[in-house]
Order: sequence, then C-alpha cells, then structure tokens
Amino acid sequence: MLQVEYAQQIVQLLNHPLSQAVLIIGFSEMGPVRQPVFVHGSEQAVALFGAGDLVDAYREAYAAGGRFLYLMRLSELATDDFAAAFEAVYPVLVDLPFQYLHPARQFFDSCTCLDRLFDLCQERAALGEETHFILGCSTPGADVSGWVESLLLAARHFPVVDETGTTVYRGYHFSVVPQVAVYQDAAGDYYTASVAATYAGMISAHHAGVDLTNKSTGLLSVAPVFPEEQLKLLSEAGYVVFTPTVRRGVAVYAAVTMTDTMSDYYRLLFYRVATDTVTRLRDVARDYLGLPASAAIGDLTFKEAVDALLRSRVAAGILRDYEFKVSYDLFKNRAFVELVLVPCGSLREIRVSTTVYVVLG
Repeated sequence: MLQVEYAQQIVQLLNHPLSQAVLIIGFSEMGPVRQPVFVHGSEQAVALFGAGDLVDAYREAYAAGGRFLYLMRLSELATDDFAAAFEAVYPVLVDLPFQYLHPARQFFDSCTCLDRLFDLCQERAALGEETHFILGCSTPGADVSGWVESLLLAARHFPVVDETGTTVYRGYHFSVVPQVAVYQDAAGDYYTASVAATYAGMISAHHAGVDLTNKSTGLLSVAPVFPEEQLKLLSEAGYVVFTPTVRRGVAVYAAVTMTDTMSDYYRLLFYRVATDTVTRLRDVARDYLGLPASAAIGDLTFKEAVDALLRSRVAAGILRDYEFKVSYDLFKNRAFVELVLVPCGSLREIRVSTTVYVVLG
C-alpha cells in the first residue's frame, strides 16, 4: 500500500498535469545545465540543446504524442559518466515536482546507479512525492534467448533485502522497455535506439485513466519481435514489451511495472490512477493545512472536499467507484485519509493511505 505523507508543498511547473509531465534527463552538446526546461517542439529542442542523446530522446517521445516534456542537461560535457552526473544533480531532483523521469539511454540491466535511482524514489516518497523511472535495456546480441533469460533473472533479483532483513519491493517505481526501433534524426539520417523514450512519450500523451495496454506506439517496427511465450514471460516479470499487431501496428503488449503481478501497482494504469488521485488530494489538502478539522472553505469541510474531488474523478472517467475514510490523531495533529479506488474499466480495488496535517481542537 502506498504511504504518502504531506510534509511540504511543491509548486507545479507551468500548471501541467503531473500525471503526464515527463522530465527527460541526459547529455547534449549545449544548453543550460541541471535546469528543467519545457520544450515546445523538436526545433526548439535542437536550438536550445543542439545534438545528443537528450535531444534524440525528446524527439522520440514527442513523436509518440508527448507534449508535457521537459529536458534537463546533466553536465557541461556532451557525453559524461551518468552515475557521477546523476549524483551531482540528485539534490535538485529531490525537490522538483516531476513524477515521471526518463534517463535517456540508461538501461535497467546495466545501469551502475540503479540503487541511487531507488534512493531518490524513497527520499521523495518521504516528502509526499511519487517517482517513476522509464528505462530501456541493453541491446541484445545474436543470442536473443540468452538475453531474455538474463532479463528474467534481473527481474527476479530486483526486490532487495534491507539491513533489517525486510524484503523491499521497489518495482512499481520503474517501467522497463527492453526493445529497440529505428528512428530518424533531424538531418534525416536513421539510427537505432531503445524504445523507452517512445513509451515515456505515450505516458505524457495520455491522461492517468487511459490504459496503455494495446495502444499503438506509432512505430513501424521493433526488434526483437518476441514469440507469444516470451511475451508472456517478460510481461509477467514486469517488462513493457512492444509487439506487432494487425490493426494497430506496433502496440504495447501490456503496460506494467517491475513489481509482483499480485501487487495493486503491477498494472501501470492502477499506479497512475492512484498517484494522480493522491496528487489531486494533496492540492485539495493544501488549503486545509493547519486548520481545525471542522473548518470549511467555500462551504466545504475537508471531508466534503475529498468527496467532491473523488466524484469529479468519476465524472471525468478516471474512477468507476470509490470509498474513503477520514480519521484524526488528536496528539499529532494529523488527518488520515484511507482511499479505496476502483479505476474505470476494472473491478479491482486499489487501497491508498495518506496523511494531512491539521490543527485539532
């Protein structure tokens, strides 16, 4: 169950929906360093950042429909060690209001700072902010079957045991896309790259209530093309696999995260609905922070405001149904909100617990 505590407020950049805003981080030949920049299109991306993986990833995400896309150059150098550059920008990322991040050309199965990515997720979670990384995988060699086995092994070892002996499942913080596709750069030349940026663009293109499973990627081809048995194994392991279809071209086989199949957040749809709802609840709660439990704003108490928010998500087609409970801690001046959310098109209940600070008396 997601545990979210609202200990601070963060201003949303350009009023874009956090459930669709994607921050792409990486290297380029020029441009501002360690500053998120909203980019309106590929021409502006090239004008600001020149050539490099950062701009290529932006073009790929934009082609997939992404429009709430921000770029952050990690270093003064056109290419650099990602682990060192990420460490330098880590304090900045903690405070930025981005839920979805795509490290351009960084691979789940070979990234040397995967633990630090998870550290960022945990540190931001303590501040009431969710974080989700979209990563690719290294390119397979001639032995595709052996490469698939290595990916399955990496997924099985993804849960970690902390110093207390507790197993920590960190997979819902990650979407991992293992394949590559052929793209065209600004000069018209073709190149092969991970499809992770395309998937990041799809997340940006669709609101939280849209299931990306079976959605067209807009790509003409993808490699490798997995047989049905491998598609199922990779998907159950948490990988987002693209597959050719007759009607939709190359489509998403299943939009999942790297967590256990029994988790509420195995399906990306459920994760996005839950975190989008919590983010909106945070915005509602901001007006009530520090007020008595009985206080009303615009004739609505906090409990009534929560109900109005959830009803609006039903009207918007995000939720099919919901339940919630508000309780108070008299000694710690906290209000606890327990949510039961049923996304549209699903019968599964998602349970989320959040905390809001109030003044009781």
